[in-house]
Amino acid sequence: MGEQTAVNVFDRTIDEIEARAIVISRWKWVVGLLLLIPPLTLLGLVFLLYQFHEAGERVNRD
Repeated sequence: MGEQTAVNVFDRTIDEIEARAIVISRWKWVVGLLLLIPPLTLLGLVFLLYQFHEAGERVNRD
């Protein structure tokens, strides 16, 4: 039973990530990926994490 619960949590997590990724506009993906090029890697990670956070708020609101 514990395995089934872990699988359900994993499936919900993947669904949440997919929903957030769809909400983020293409140009923000491009900017985030370009910022992952050193020496701006940390800035790129922060930018992409912030975009995922904002997308999550929009997904959960709707």
